[in-house]
Amino acid sequence: MLNIAPEPIPSSSIELGNRSLFDQITAKSYLNYAAFTPPSNLIKTTMDHWFETYSSLGAGAYMLWANQRDRLREKLALLLGCNKDDIGLGGSTSSLISDISLMIDWKKNDRILVFNGDFPSVITPFKSTASIFDLEIVMHELDSFYHSPEEGLANIEKELKKGLRLIAVSSTQFQTGLLMPIKEISLLCKKYGAEILVDAAQSAGAIDFNVEEQQINYLMAPTHKWLMGSEGSAILYVSPESMSKLVLRRTGWMSFKDGEQFLFGKPNLLRYDLEARQKPSIVEMGMTNSLGFASLEAGITCHLHLGMDRIATHIQSLHDHLEEGLTNLGFKSFRTKYKEGRSSLLGMLPPDGYETPTIFAEMIANKISISQPDGYLRFAPSWPTNNSEITHIIDVAKSFLSK
Repeated sequence: MLNIAPEPIPSSSIELGNRSLFDQITAKSYLNYAAFTPPSNLIKTTMDHWFETYSSLGAGAYMLWANQRDRLREKLALLLGCNKDDIGLGGSTSSLISDISLMIDWKKNDRILVFNGDFPSVITPFKSTASIFDLEIVMHELDSFYHSPEEGLANIEKELKKGLRLIAVSSTQFQTGLLMPIKEISLLCKKYGAEILVDAAQSAGAIDFNVEEQQINYLMAPTHKWLMGSEGSAILYVSPESMSKLVLRRTGWMSFKDGEQFLFGKPNLLRYDLEARQKPSIVEMGMTNSLGFASLEAGITCHLHLGMDRIATHIQSLHDHLEEGLTNLGFKSFRTKYKEGRSSLLGMLPPDGYETPTIFAEMIANKISISQPDGYLRFAPSWPTNNSEITHIIDVAKSFLSK
């Protein structure tokens, strides 16, 4: 028997607009992939196998799934456009941002640029870090990016000229779906000697991007959203250049080269002076969420089978249909006029005279699963979503508004 868990095999039902792999979803229209992807049948098969191996083999199953995680890194490298050694596996986006924030080689009075309205996970860790290392948090508004990327970039460059150590930003804004010009921000950072940290929670698995081409220094993403894994795990990318500069302040017993060898029979291998791994896998400090990363491999099997370019195009086509239908009914869309600012999310507000919770409740009552973050109606379709789901949403809105 090979000492690695079986690889998830894509089925013929993995097609754009085909929800049969998710046949237990009860919603008639499920446009909530930005919050949570229900486990697919492929994930359930993988989970069943995980439980079978651990139930029958106990500790003997460990290496099967440890080796599976190495295979997972290779697939994540294909998805993100990087080397597998530049990927780490962690527990959540927030914990990974916290880990990296504590390992950057800060100098007193270094400045960090964040954005008002961004998701808390990309701001709150740096507030704590700033208090430890005497750093300055600079809060910028996002408004200018809705008008044009050039205006937003010009404002960033003004701050870079004053001196910034890091820009921390979500690649896709969670309420409105604004897609930030990450490559352009990265190039500005490089020009002025700063770095960029990207929370890709609403981008990884939803839009087609390449971390090396975009010259990103640090990127984190959870696995339970667009990557279609399960909750309680996340991925990390660190560029080799940035990795070489980190101060390894956050380590555990499994962060070191050959740190586990003392467990496998030979005497006198227990040491406390081992060399730490100079890789993002240093964040894998102890026992990891083996089941979560088994699920992730099953989830991204679909992305790799379909191709991220096709998935991204499919999502935009669904947005076109939904935006036209709802704006004709008086809804206000926050989708940018310029295509480069459009993402996997479509953020909207109800027609005049209606409140978001009222419309949201009507949607839920009619088996439509969406979210309402920060007062917006957020529609988040993915590759399984089909046009009949979009039509149902428009029909429900039309019926309710005509009462």
